[in-house]
Amino acid sequence: MNWLLKIYQALQKRIGNRVTEREIRIWLDAHGFEGKTASLVEVVLYAVTPPGWKQVFRFSGQAKNPSGNLVPIFGIVEDDQRYGNSKISLFHNLRDQTGRLKEVSERMIVRKH
Repeated sequence: MNWLLKIYQALQKRIGNRVTEREIRIWLDAHGFEGKTASLVEVVLYAVTPPGWKQVFRFSGQAKNPSGNLVPIFGIVEDDQRYGNSKISLFHNLRDQTGRLKEVSERMIVRKH
């Protein structure tokens, strides 16, 4: 069964959250960053509200800012599938991202890391 877990983990890394990643890249482009060339290290489901309509993702990586400098990015995607809308927030550091994650995921099921 260990081999099955390894296959699952490999597929998860390869497939991941492509729709959410695409939304992040589009948002970055719209806000002056180079979204197409951004290096997203992780896009992870952080919390969910049953039956799964509301989801919170955290992401981090690097992107070129409007000045062309490569900067670290930390963000959150709040997704409500009932209405098909997402809210993306970007933070300058991990501490601010973590604080906001705690706020938006209150009364949600939070994934253990």
